[in-house]
Amino acid sequence: MKEISLFLLLTLSCILHAQAGNDKATADQAYQHKNYVEAVRSYEACLKQDEKSHTLTDKQRAELQYNLGNAYYRQQRFAHAVLAYRRALQLNPAHTDAAFNLQLTTTKLTDHFDAPSEMFFVSWTKRIIYSQSAATWGICALLALIVTLSVGMCCLFPWKLWLRRTALTVACLAGSCAIAFECFAHLQTNRLTDNRLAVVMQTTIVRNSPSATAKEIRELHEGTTVTVKEIFKDQWLQVQLPDGTEAYVTKEKLAFV
Repeated sequence: MKEISLFLLLTLSCILHAQAGNDKATADQAYQHKNYVEAVRSYEACLKQDEKSHTLTDKQRAELQYNLGNAYYRQQRFAHAVLAYRRALQLNPAHTDAAFNLQLTTTKLTDHFDAPSEMFFVSWTKRIIYSQSAATWGICALLALIVTLSVGMCCLFPWKLWLRRTALTVACLAGSCAIAFECFAHLQTNRLTDNRLAVVMQTTIVRNSPSATAKEIRELHEGTTVTVKEIFKDQWLQVQLPDGTEAYVTKEKLAFV
């Protein structure tokens, strides 16, 4: 009985995987023929199918989101394109094409913000950390740890003093890299889980408190990305705007990344 159940499960998985592959092929063909409406429908069908089957890797899902964003961009549906590119980068932070297209799409939006000022070394460090996924940094940390242990053991051999000192120096450097890479992985994971992003899908007013009668701060247009800090009274969200301003907005006007 277990063998039959396993066989049926594998068969169903293969069918779903083949269906997702067909939808992607259809979407790619539609995109190439500039039928962007059909491309959007097919890419979204692939993603919905994967929600049920979970047959795709994060990189494959990121590629689908990236392609979906391109199709939306071609239709000038910039808010949807921003959302798709953001989701692609959540799945694969090292997706440089998605990052570039997101930056390009942002220039098409109505709202533009000045980013909070940072010291140059802070921005430089963030670019390094966010250039790779948490998994990649974790692998780098593991490799650096292996080098640390391997080279460190060389210090136990009765070699010449300068060789042992060199081995000790290399081991210390590799150990420091292992700690740094592990910290990078932790920070990247926290960025993706703690700082939940949302994209404004409908033009809306943000206010200084969670009430429809509260003072208006400004109007946000479609495509603006905000950081959700807290869900307040179910329908209200406390958000941080790209310039660092904190405000409140109703939940139904946003789509979570």
